[in-house]
This record gives sequence, structure tokens and C-alpha cells, in this order.
Amino acid sequence: MALDVTERRNLSDARKIETERYSALAQICRGLLWTSIGDGHLPAAEASETHGSPVNWINLLHEDAREAVLREWAVSVETAQPFSVECRLQRADGLYRWHEGGGAAQDR
Repeated sequence: MALDVTERRNLSDARKIETERYSALAQICRGLLWTSIGDGHLPAAEASETHGSPVNWINLLHEDAREAVLREWAVSVETAQPFSVECRLQRADGLYRWHEGGGAAQDR
């Protein structure tokens, strides 16, 4: 008996490449690094390291900057172009700190 596992192997190889790319980026990044789905939700594994439960990064924005940052994010999603912002993000202890940040939307 033989079972064709080519597709499974190809998926495994692609996952390994993505993991290596993310790891390389994380090593050169000077600040916080995360991925999120289109609505802003962070994967639970990453969120648990910062706030102890799943988090939506949009809710971490200070209310004074939220609307402007969301506009920038919407343009990035629409155009697939990176964006850059300076804004206050809430820490796990509830305090806000200024951060330079940015992102780029990706099709998956």
C-alpha cells in the first residue's frame, strides 16, 4: 500500500518557510511584532504573552488616535501598501506608552 502525501509535504514545506521568514523578521525588529487577522484580532498564542487573553490590537490604541490609525490601516488593506504611525498603545497594566508602528496587509 502506498499513500500520496505530496500535498501534505508541500504544505509542511510552505509552513516552514513562513516560520523562518517570521523568525528572521522578529530578530531584526526593534519593537513589538505581531500578526493579526483583518479585523485586528491577534492570535491567542501571541495575545496571551501580552495581556493574558485574546486581544484586538485596535482596542489597545488610545482613543485619541484610534480613528486616524484605523483610516491608515484601511488604506493599507485597500492598497496593499505599508503604513506608518506614531500612537499610544495600552500596556497590560493599563498605562499608555508612545510607539512608532506600522504594518502591511497581506493576502493569505
